Amino acid sequence: SIFFSMLLKGRHRESNNTANRSLNRKATMRTQKITTFEDHEFELCRGSHLNSIMARGGRVLQSPCPSPDDCASFQTDQLEAFISHTWKLNRCLKFLALSLHFNLIAATAIHTLLVMALGLLAVHGWLPAFQYPGLGYGYCCRVFGIPVFVLLLLFGREVMQLFGCKGPLVFLDKTCINQVDQELKLKGIKKLSAFVMCARTMVVVYCSDYLERLWTVYELASFLAYNESLHAIRLVTIPQVKTFFFLLTSIYVVGLLDVFAKITLDVNLTVWVYAPFLSGYLYLHRRWSAQQVSLYKSCQGFELDKCKCSMTEDIPLVQTNIVKLMRWKDQCFTADEGECFRSFEKDVRDTLSTKLCAAMGSVLSYEQILGACLVGHGPCYIDLMNSQMRPRETAVLVAIELLWIFVLLPLILFCSGALACCFPTWQRGWEVIWICTASIFGALGPATVANKLDSFWGREALISDAALAVLVLTDCFGAIFVAATLGGRTWLQRKVGL
Repeated sequence: SIFFSMLLKGRHRESNNTANRSLNRKATMRTQKITTFEDHEFELCRGSHLNSIMARGGRVLQSPCPSPDDCASFQTDQLEAFISHTWKLNRCLKFLALSLHFNLIAATAIHTLLVMALGLLAVHGWLPAFQYPGLGYGYCCRVFGIPVFVLLLLFGREVMQLFGCKGPLVFLDKTCINQVDQELKLKGIKKLSAFVMCARTMVVVYCSDYLERLWTVYELASFLAYNESLHAIRLVTIPQVKTFFFLLTSIYVVGLLDVFAKITLDVNLTVWVYAPFLSGYLYLHRRWSAQQVSLYKSCQGFELDKCKCSMTEDIPLVQTNIVKLMRWKDQCFTADEGECFRSFEKDVRDTLSTKLCAAMGSVLSYEQILGACLVGHGPCYIDLMNSQMRPRETAVLVAIELLWIFVLLPLILFCSGALACCFPTWQRGWEVIWICTASIFGALGPATVANKLDSFWGREALISDAALAVLVLTDCFGAIFVAATLGGRTWLQRKVGL
């Protein structure tokens, strides 16, 4: 009897295990349906050309409602980027953010080539200039340089489209999910995780209410579930966009004021004219630091029930997808909805908060600082070139220009911003005092000292080959050091997720 009792218990246990395995297989199949495109569903995997999305000032970003002007989508098995954004955000800000992310390197490179070509014209005296005894002082590059760069940055994709270049395929919910056929739209929404899996990177246009939107939180959590490395996330925040264009505007205004002062008063006011703009730049750094703290607190207080959705009928669908995602991630395919929701909230508080803060980095990345320096200060030195300069004088001027653009200015902008972010709890009067202190000791003081030193070094390089060689070597090793320090810091943050 004992033998038969043990046999019956063994069969009962085996039956339960078989039933559990069957349930797990079914749950696994249901979960995989939202993360992959099956053979008969490849038509759903679509992408739109980036140049079409950016055309006409990003008109397609205006509203989630379909319109005849929407760009077409094409079937694909690989997406260059998944664009995650909220429709509540202003179209103009989204367009500026995407332009800054996708077009910065190309616009900077083209602008630099144009400035170099103008430099050759300036050396031969083929550009208009204000003539002084023994000196020609140009103005064309400073007047037209930054406006040309802005046109390249914002509308370069439209020019490329005119020449037949369509750009990479990216995912935008409005164009890649059918908005007319409700059945296809529902299928596409259910496959949102599969779109995430097909994308090489995710471009997040981050604003204050990003973590309050159910769809965007789900998109980001899905991407982080499949991509542990932060290198795949390209976070473009609205404060970052505003800071970049503020810095660019400041450089342009200061350049124009410097030209005016030079031709009327014959004095150089560049360093002192920067003072009011520098205070605004450092103030934006403090607001950025405060926003990072706010972001972390928002993640720590995240609750799924408080998330909003522009279309309330989508809420059950998103919640169903969240349940399937967490079952797949936790490898617990029999967990109920409540457990999955709690696991998702815990994942947002613990994992997503840390990685999102690390992805934010500094208010301006090294690439953006370098781009602003190249675009803003390159034309200033080109205007100083003229046909009356000797070859050695031109070589010394170019060496000093490269030292400022690739070494001194990035260091000053980065260090002054880091200094301004100290004492984040100080408010009002104390905050104003600290911003002024950071402006003087973090930027204006070092810039004045560096200006005196490069003037002395420039005079020595004109008469000494050794001084010129040391200047060139300083350019090379200094640029490598700054790139490794500032660029490497961002890389390390993304690598370890700190």
